[in-house]
Amino acid sequence: MIRFNNILSVKAVIIKGGGIALDIPLHHCYEELMNGTLVPVFKTWHPPVLQNYVAVTRAASRLKRMQLFIEWYLKQRQAFDEEQRIAIHKRFGITFNL
Repeated sequence: MIRFNNILSVKAVIIKGGGIALDIPLHHCYEELMNGTLVPVFKTWHPPVLQNYVAVTRAASRLKRMQLFIEWYLKQRQAFDEEQRIAIHKRFGITFNL
């Protein structure tokens, strides 16, 4: 067994034919799944969807522009993730438990 602490290294190895990976977040392998470089091994299992976080200082968190940015970012990220999940579902029949 080979262990990595970097998901991009894992992806590089599996693309080269070095095995399978059980737990790559969708946003790290979406393009490769859609273009056929990678294929899902388990269609009924997938890693849980993780939350996104924005880290700012306490002072920055009080700024209206920062609050607006965080709201905008979270909406954009949710829409982006949903778009990817829909496309993967259409292509491979995989459903995601949210």
